[in-house]
Amino acid sequence: MTFMNQLHPYDICEVQCPHEFNDVNQKILLACYQPIIGVEAIALYLKLSVEASNEHLTFHHHYLLDSLDFSIKRLFQARITLEAIGLLQTFCKVEDDQAHYIYRLNRPLNAKSFFADPILSISLMRKIDKKAFEHLRDTLVPKEQKLYGYTEVTRGFNDVFLNVTEKELQNIEQLYSEQRSQISTSGYTFDYNSFDFKLFFDGISQALIPHRLFTIEIKQTIAKVAFLYKFSPLDMQSIVMQSLTDEQTLTAATIEKKAADHYQLSDHHQNDYRLLKRYEITDKQKPQEEKNSREEHIHYLNKTSPIEVYEDLHGVSPTDVTVRLFNDFLNRGISYGVINTLIQYIAMSDGRLDYNVNLMQSIIDTWVRSGAKNAEDAMRISKQEHDKRSGKVVPTIQKTTHLTSAEVPDAMKDYELSTPYEFLKILTKGKEPFKNQLKTAESLMTVYGIAQGVTNVIVEHVWKQANGKLPEKFVESVAAEMQQQNIQTAEQAKQFLAQRGKAVYQIGQDSLGEFAASPQALIYDRTTPYEFLKQLYHGKEPVRFIVELAEQLVLTQKMPIGVVNYLMEYSMRETNGKLTKNYIQAIASNWMAHQLKCAADAIHLVEQEQQPVTKYKVTMDTPLAFKAKQQDLTSWLPRYDETIPYEFLKALKNGEEPLPYVVEMAENYVLSGMTVGVVNAMFEYVITQVGRINKKYVDALAANAQMQNIVLAKDALGYFQQQNHKVVTATITQDNLMQFYPTNYVFEVAEEKYEKQTPYEFIKQLNNGQEPFPYTVKAAENLITLYGMIPAVVNFLLEYVLAKTDGALPEKYINSVADSWRRQQIQTVEQARSYVKGAEQKALASKGKKVEVVPEWFNKPKEELVKEAPAEVVDIDAEYNKLLQQFRNYDGKVKSDRTD
Repeated sequence: MTFMNQLHPYDICEVQCPHEFNDVNQKILLACYQPIIGVEAIALYLKLSVEASNEHLTFHHHYLLDSLDFSIKRLFQARITLEAIGLLQTFCKVEDDQAHYIYRLNRPLNAKSFFADPILSISLMRKIDKKAFEHLRDTLVPKEQKLYGYTEVTRGFNDVFLNVTEKELQNIEQLYSEQRSQISTSGYTFDYNSFDFKLFFDGISQALIPHRLFTIEIKQTIAKVAFLYKFSPLDMQSIVMQSLTDEQTLTAATIEKKAADHYQLSDHHQNDYRLLKRYEITDKQKPQEEKNSREEHIHYLNKTSPIEVYEDLHGVSPTDVTVRLFNDFLNRGISYGVINTLIQYIAMSDGRLDYNVNLMQSIIDTWVRSGAKNAEDAMRISKQEHDKRSGKVVPTIQKTTHLTSAEVPDAMKDYELSTPYEFLKILTKGKEPFKNQLKTAESLMTVYGIAQGVTNVIVEHVWKQANGKLPEKFVESVAAEMQQQNIQTAEQAKQFLAQRGKAVYQIGQDSLGEFAASPQALIYDRTTPYEFLKQLYHGKEPVRFIVELAEQLVLTQKMPIGVVNYLMEYSMRETNGKLTKNYIQAIASNWMAHQLKCAADAIHLVEQEQQPVTKYKVTMDTPLAFKAKQQDLTSWLPRYDETIPYEFLKALKNGEEPLPYVVEMAENYVLSGMTVGVVNAMFEYVITQVGRINKKYVDALAANAQMQNIVLAKDALGYFQQQNHKVVTATITQDNLMQFYPTNYVFEVAEEKYEKQTPYEFIKQLNNGQEPFPYTVKAAENLITLYGMIPAVVNFLLEYVLAKTDGALPEKYINSVADSWRRQQIQTVEQARSYVKGAEQKALASKGKKVEVVPEWFNKPKEELVKEAPAEVVDIDAEYNKLLQQFRNYDGKVKSDRTD
């Protein structure tokens, strides 16, 4: 959550209020601001104003949360609301992992300024009706006396006081020069010292233009206009003279208009450059060729007029419309670096972009919203946007740790000096990591504040334990242990994991009780959770929190060890190897209600629960399901209008059983009032053309069909066909397909349908000629272009996933299977087919032997045990036959032969 990244209850806070908060301010705040920003933001402002009276008093966010009875989310929302409306400025400094905030309160606008602001006044009018708005404005804004016919005769400072000396004037100018260099407008700092005001004022007579007219705003405008159009102080003298009105006033808008007119009429607009090709730089100036370093080029973009940059790139001056747009950007407070980066961005687009006003405004708005303040920011943001559009993984953490290479031991350099993205590429041997893995890794730093080196150690540990995956819960559990131990370096993290692996678990052989030596007991009942899970992980060290969870079920919930061990095996089988705490606890809660005594009881319970009990709600006798009677038999399609959803979906799968939840969805639509024919047509469209069953999407189709009053399948088929209007743009075509195969790849005639088709063509073929979904094609092509998989293997993978997911191609499942195949280094269709066949046989064997005495993975340890202790050799066949006999006579309890 974003607010958790920004606020913490124990951050240190300090409030500053450089103005006096009086009754007038409070009246404006409550009457004008509160309807716009809400009571919670107002409450926070008033609370902070009270705290500001205690000068230099610091407190924690926790104090605000308790005082206002806010959650941290509500506090963050109230704070950013005040910031957005201009009532609060927030400053933050982080030292030694401790954040220190300064909240500076700004005075609310006075009534006249508030109602003169179009955004604030319109926002207020939207919240209260027009009549109340006008009454409030008339009440708060004082009436001004009309001055028509009057002439101002107010004396100026120079008219009353003596003239200052030259030395005093120099001191004042120096002071003002220091102040104006710090003036910031609209988010960026402009160097006003770049304009020669001394030369400018030398040619301006006090008699012609009183110097009191040159306010800070006017001087800012003069400096900015001169910079934009490359005008000299002498040019600006002429422009300012033209801008002086008959009433002896100067305005920024008038100066800008006169400057634009002067630019059109002057020699500045006439250029003698030859017309150049795009990207070619004129001989007059070659900033990009001469300044070969990135820093110098960024400096050039930040410090050069946009008009000059445009001329340097194109050899001609920009059009009047483009110049006016540059000027508008400057008036909005957008820096030269951002504008110049935009010019370069368009110039380097190879003709795909032009200087269209709407396009430029859209790009600039996107960059500014993303925080672009200068050329470097704009370059970074534009690159990120390009990477997102191209489907590349974009790391959010760009900078490495503050440590230098000399400060880090050689063995720890990969951990301490690599960002999570760089470290994942080390683990994948240079291949692009998947987005979800990068997100999980980076969240340890961005969300939980874990050090970079520690993060990489955690990622490596989980990666190895989970066979090349990064389960989020597993990562967070290890990270939580690291946080609890206050581990800050990679070396400490490595030591912790080494010691952690040697920790002694609570349940040993002495805890097995009567089952320890009983030949009647199954292997589940005669093994500690740690040893059982270790064998379940094929001899690898089991995940610690899973072992501890199993022990808690035994010690706290009083579940028998055999039941817990079988529960672990069952959970791993059902979740495809992903043991999660929530899933295990859910199964355990269900099993505890049955008061199971041993593993045999648990096995029997699973056998009973897995007996297929299928009851469908919609039959041929269901009322209203077939209510659409049609006299004209040409409009009646029996295959749709006279078939129950279960039979129709089964026929779609060529006689295979449809997924129960899909049948239930279809039947619920019928029971809600849709006819069977329309429902069948809708699911055929979704499964064959859309490629996946998304409930929200199907709900939308159903609602639209009902709004159109469609009751016959024939009408529904025509309507749904109209919805299939998306055009897929494939980047891998027959022209470039072969370049994605290695030079040593051997093509096989038997695999031609996988090897010679692009992903787009193959998916279309799988969909019986229907246009595939764009996201599916993009996901398949990314596996080839970004992750280096062979096109034929990707096509076989798509066919495999389609068969596994009942006609859908979900992106997450595609990536999950692809990740597994990449780790197996599958390079041909034959290798993929063998791997799939082996996995299916293994899964079938594990599901078909739910009552076997000894699991398959126990064979090897058992053989070793026979060599070391021959007296305990177990006749597997005899024990298996004995167990079968027990189950034939099963009455809820395990028979025990005490004679043994």
